[in-house]
Amino acid sequence: MKTILVIDDMDLFREPIAAALRSRGFETLTAGDGHSGLRIARNHRPDLVLLDMAMPQMDGLAVLAAMRVDARLKDLPVILLTAVAERDYVVRAAKFGVKHYLLKTQFSLDQLVNRVRQVLEEHGQGESGADEEGRIAPAAGEVAGAAPAAAAAIAAASFDAPSPAAAAVDAPPSAGPPADSAQRLKALKSLVTRSEMLERLDTAGELQGLSPTVAHVLRLTENPDSTMEEIARVIKQDYAVAIKILRLANSVVYGRGQAIDTVDKAVGRLGLSQIRQAMLNLNVMNRFKSSGQYGRLNGGQFWEHSIGVGIIAAQIAQTRSAEEADLAFTMGLVHDLGRLMFAQELGDLYERVLVTANDLGLPLEQVESKLLILNHAEAMDRLLHAWKFPKDFIDPIVFHHLSVENIRHVAPRRLTEVATLALADRLCHALVIGHSGNHVLYPFDEYCQALRLEPQVIANIEQVALRETRDLKLALMAESKDGAWTDAREELHEALGGPVRPLVVCDHPRTDAVRLFCDQIRAAGDETPDVAVVHLAGEGAWTRLSQRLTTKEEEAGAKNLPLIIIAPASESSRKIEAPPGRRTQFLHSPVVVSRLVDALRRAVRPEQMSKAA
Repeated sequence: MKTILVIDDMDLFREPIAAALRSRGFETLTAGDGHSGLRIARNHRPDLVLLDMAMPQMDGLAVLAAMRVDARLKDLPVILLTAVAERDYVVRAAKFGVKHYLLKTQFSLDQLVNRVRQVLEEHGQGESGADEEGRIAPAAGEVAGAAPAAAAAIAAASFDAPSPAAAAVDAPPSAGPPADSAQRLKALKSLVTRSEMLERLDTAGELQGLSPTVAHVLRLTENPDSTMEEIARVIKQDYAVAIKILRLANSVVYGRGQAIDTVDKAVGRLGLSQIRQAMLNLNVMNRFKSSGQYGRLNGGQFWEHSIGVGIIAAQIAQTRSAEEADLAFTMGLVHDLGRLMFAQELGDLYERVLVTANDLGLPLEQVESKLLILNHAEAMDRLLHAWKFPKDFIDPIVFHHLSVENIRHVAPRRLTEVATLALADRLCHALVIGHSGNHVLYPFDEYCQALRLEPQVIANIEQVALRETRDLKLALMAESKDGAWTDAREELHEALGGPVRPLVVCDHPRTDAVRLFCDQIRAAGDETPDVAVVHLAGEGAWTRLSQRLTTKEEEAGAKNLPLIIIAPASESSRKIEAPPGRRTQFLHSPVVVSRLVDALRRAVRPEQMSKAA
């Protein structure tokens, strides 16, 4: 087994590249600076070095110069990792016998591994990971064309849009997340200690810049002797706050009955507790207000997702009571705020987390828990306590990623509220309302059952959620100085490379996340479907649904469509036999949207992928 030394001062590049090489059968060593890299090379004598050129203190050229005067390292093969602006380094490095380099903004995982193999062969070392034809065999279940995390971090224009480098390579039939993703994540080290994380959270929890009006209203709402007239009088002193309160009172969440045209009426409609919640909402949004970019996290799409979850949670809770609907909306608005705080406060560290989650094809909260000690929901536990939100409000936010069974164990008295928020979040992902940085399609049948919701309720939400989200988004964010942001659906359509018309087969279409998602991206019109997607929700479903697929294809006038099978890891591991004569891809559930989009594109437009390659 060959050993590769990766020398790069940026964790964002170094560690994901090393992880990718390990998944392809190499051993790896890593160094965060030139001095450490040279010391490791002398002590361990790797078979090849991936060397960054632009490093502080001792740059790549200095490392090369030191290697070439060392008897043991003078013939050590090197591949340069360089930016476009550093091409002069490449010319100078040639004097040290270096002939190979990769531009950080352009290479894909296949290109990286093939270049490593090529250089090893040139130096007569061969490469133990090659197959009989001399190609590098991908790890089990891995997408051969997937860009490494380092390349994706810079090249990808949006979270789930495949990078140009990734799209240029054809994928094998199995395009799901790597079968060993969980093991690869387990092998990674945390980026921070727990004490460091808590210190950062405490700093982020300090809500600075409160307007005098908001601060005054919050104090009044804490005093049970305050009157609605006093609160209205203070609100009317601040035009911007008054306008927002009027908009909220007339919004689709709070508005019930005749339109409100005065602050006094708005305060009367909302009530004391809801005025406080509204002030907290405005306060939190002002603290994190932006529709700009935080690395790979789009601030505008983040708020759109948050507002969408609030709207949907309110609709679900409305089936129980109006009071619960108001509270559910606020929970939805702030449920992912820890993620935006991570992006702002941790910077490159959180960029690394986002990239790793995308590279491994795992839900973001799993990667957060491993690399940051706490996931964003757990971080919100600390923040919301600091902001004096009540515990019964905090629990649903902290536990909304849990299964129904686990919710019953940790918060049995709050099952209804937690399940409401969890279902709203999953529906929002499936309906492509904004983007929280973690676009994953999670099954949600168990939450519908726990809440005893009829399928028609989900159908109603599907019909009205987009319109209501748009209206409330405008009401809450009309004053944003950053302007409009790109629509998440438009980004997906662009990533698909053209229209797609999926035929979805599943057990419960009205409450199936994959069916909902495919409806959002399906091209308009009644054209014949061009790809089949079968979503297996449990064991033994393939036999039943494969027969249903044949029937539905006949009804639609299609035959032997390219097929995508989405199944739980436990089911897909049973090696479901693909139908003969079909191009078939397998994905694991819960499915990362970028992987599903890539699979759809490969199924519908294989010639596009071949030309790009």
